[in-house]
Amino acid sequence: MTITWNPVGDFAAIVDASETIVLLRRGSRTSTDIDVAWRYSHRTTEREPSDGYAPATDVVWQFEWPAEVRPPQVGDRIRDTKGEYYTLLAVERTQGNTRLKCEARNLRIAHGLDCLVDIQLAVWDAGAITGWTTFRPAVHARIQPLETTVDESSTPITSTTTYRVLLDDDTPLDHNHRLASGDGTVYRLVSYSGGERLGDLAAAVVRRE
Repeated sequence: MTITWNPVGDFAAIVDASETIVLLRRGSRTSTDIDVAWRYSHRTTEREPSDGYAPATDVVWQFEWPAEVRPPQVGDRIRDTKGEYYTLLAVERTQGNTRLKCEARNLRIAHGLDCLVDIQLAVWDAGAITGWTTFRPAVHARIQPLETTVDESSTPITSTTTYRVLLDDDTPLDHNHRLASGDGTVYRLVSYSGGERLGDLAAAVVRRE
């Protein structure tokens, strides 16, 4: 008996638990429907210290892809059947050059970022800040106490708390920015990290004014 194998057409027939996904090109409105994709692995971990509120879901998909078509690129996104979005971190052609293996990540920020903050921009005049304007309004965020420092040398004794703010926004922040929450609290920026790696949350360390 002769067994024939069509590496393109037979992939869909032998893979269990396949699903339909959509590839969204980075910086473009172009999308491609992928009718049969195999979710090879699925792992959830906490990417940022957030008491479990910001888990990252890492997924590896495999699916057919014509050799003559430009493959997905790092930074493109995949939307699954549940409407979840995953950013591609790595793309690899498998043996035979007819299938792709894609590693992607989804940060479930919508479930953990439970408040809104405005990113404000300083207005400078003659080397001094004279006011603030709203630069990025209504950014989803999560504000967590990070560290409290007690100053026993002052009278009375005082304490200062710094906060870690997870942001659904990758705008680089510096001394020209501050955060304002909906209850009127204003936070001065101490440090900022974000945008270094695809799929990571931006994080700011702040102190109340």
